[in-house]
Amino acid sequence: MYYEVKAVACSAPAGAWQQYTRSKNDEVGWEYLEFGTACKTWKRFRRALYCRFLANHKQLYLPDCRPDTVIVTNLGQGGYIDELLERAGMTDYTSTHSIVAVYHGRGSDELTNRALKDFGHEQLPFKQFTANAAWVLYDGTGV
Repeated sequence: MYYEVKAVACSAPAGAWQQYTRSKNDEVGWEYLEFGTACKTWKRFRRALYCRFLANHKQLYLPDCRPDTVIVTNLGQGGYIDELLERAGMTDYTSTHSIVAVYHGRGSDELTNRALKDFGHEQLPFKQFTANAAWVLYDGTGV
């Protein structure tokens, strides 16, 4: 994490932070702050979302072991990707809240791999498993 990025987050007033939880009843969530950032060699600014964990006393974690995260994206900056999302009817993915939600929900993607392993096997049926790949049983019927 760059010093400049952390300095922006530390100097932000309390009212600038938004909250994200997975559901209304979820007591574990994150606070996030949106600002623009650019590294020394970048030609343009990008959206930066600084997220810090909120435990609300329900989930235990060791202090300083739950790092803050920074999401840097070009979504929602009026570029070609925004146009493609609009054509697909998915403009919600450009909102700050949705970007944080997708980022913090990415762990559920791994459940697919777990389901494949639990579907009758302790391990996948090959030695080298490419991330996000799947396997199919072929019964010889051509269906």
